[in-house]
Amino acid sequence: MSALYEQLKAPRVQRFMEVYSRVDYSFEYLRQDLGTFYMEAKDNVRFLSTLERHFKNVTHGASFQSVRNAASCLAPWAQIREDRGTGGE
Repeated sequence: MSALYEQLKAPRVQRFMEVYSRVDYSFEYLRQDLGTFYMEAKDNVRFLSTLERHFKNVTHGASFQSVRNAASCLAPWAQIREDRGTGGE
């Protein structure tokens, strides 16, 4: 997703999109949607990156205590994500 988004910022592509947007008005909406989806994907990556360390501890924990600590750290995040996913739909 980020590679596509970065390519769309190239000057040559920008000129093409400007001309094409004049011909097909829906193209601008598609471009805006892509920007929205890109930002959402970045947010998802950031969210999952913060959890990665805890998942590694659960998977490769040296002791039950380390797994338990990691699981207790993950519990509030699971609730937040659940609330985000079901809110307003």
